[in-house]
Amino acid sequence: MIVNTYGTPVFVYREEILRTNVARIKKAVSTFGLEERVHLYVPYFANSNPHLFAVLAESGVGATLQTKEEDAHFRAFGLEMKRIVSPTHLTDSDLEYFVGQNVPINVGTGGNLRRLLDLGIRDLRIRVDLSLEGNQKQGIKPSQFEAVKKLLGNRTLYGIHIYPGTSSTLELCLRYQRRALEILHHFPELKEINLGGGFYFDYEEKNDEKQHFDWVVYFSELRKRIDELGVSDNVIFVLEPGRDILADVGIMIVKVHALEKTFGLEYCDVYTDGSYVFIPSSTVKVRQHQLRYFSADFQEKNEEQYNGRPVKLNGCTTLSSDRLFPGIVYVPPALCADDYVLIEDVGAYGATQHLEFLNKAPAPEILVRNNDLVHVISRKGELTDRLRNVPRF
Repeated sequence: MIVNTYGTPVFVYREEILRTNVARIKKAVSTFGLEERVHLYVPYFANSNPHLFAVLAESGVGATLQTKEEDAHFRAFGLEMKRIVSPTHLTDSDLEYFVGQNVPINVGTGGNLRRLLDLGIRDLRIRVDLSLEGNQKQGIKPSQFEAVKKLLGNRTLYGIHIYPGTSSTLELCLRYQRRALEILHHFPELKEINLGGGFYFDYEEKNDEKQHFDWVVYFSELRKRIDELGVSDNVIFVLEPGRDILADVGIMIVKVHALEKTFGLEYCDVYTDGSYVFIPSSTVKVRQHQLRYFSADFQEKNEEQYNGRPVKLNGCTTLSSDRLFPGIVYVPPALCADDYVLIEDVGAYGATQHLEFLNKAPAPEILVRNNDLVHVISRKGELTDRLRNVPRF
């Protein structure tokens, strides 16, 4: 058993689910005859563990990078996969680094575009801000298109990249999809339209399939718009789904240390060996995850007991607001010390967001392969992990 071998807290990922999530999107793509025209890239920062991306590489998926450090991860682990860079702004030296690596860049500022022109880059790509408010930090505004054309001179624009925003609904993504294709009116020579990421994943939905973004409708609409607008067969489409591919791949297991009832409060405090610093995105997004509960010998608590007593799940640190999730959760009445809480859907923006605040050592990450072999893909941090870059005098 993983918890007996590696202890808690621990992150556990399933290769089978990762491959299934990629296959779900590819199936929707092929349903509408777009398999030669749609390319998938997963943002590395969504879960920056190179072992997970090795599985994605085997599934024919590329990676979206932001920084030189991320590219260094790939080179250190010998990852051979397609890469693109979609930053807000790159320094000249970082821009030149990616040019030297032959990694395509979706530049989001006029300064970066001018630098690429100075470097003689032919396949030029820009990030475009299509938000109604025009307030995305990254992206050239449609009002700047004429200035872009003037900068390009007799050169053509190869591609555009858009971003609907994090956890965007199907309706919003379809609206951005339509507006992205309309950019062909401004740059008819485009060869690549990157429809970005941010696709919604429903953390509260209990049905595994219904949690995922509706790719069938999304690609049905894309096929329809391609045909209506007469988009050239030479135009390819790029998507960058991170959360939808990674979220339900991972779980986190924490151990209950104690339950304490404070007089006058309606809830009980459950103290665990977890902490919000392990999965800060849940607190930042004010999001609760689906939970399961297990006894000390790892027998699941009866589902009928789940609508039990109200509690707050806490870490054991000095921070009074150190809770794994905001607000109240309901646990089986029989929950007690030495039991386990299993937190679902933490494969995206989970372990990768670990905070050094409160000095908690990083939890180990475990990958369960399709043959049920268990691999440690990130070792548990040492007690002095926070001091690893502190020099001694």
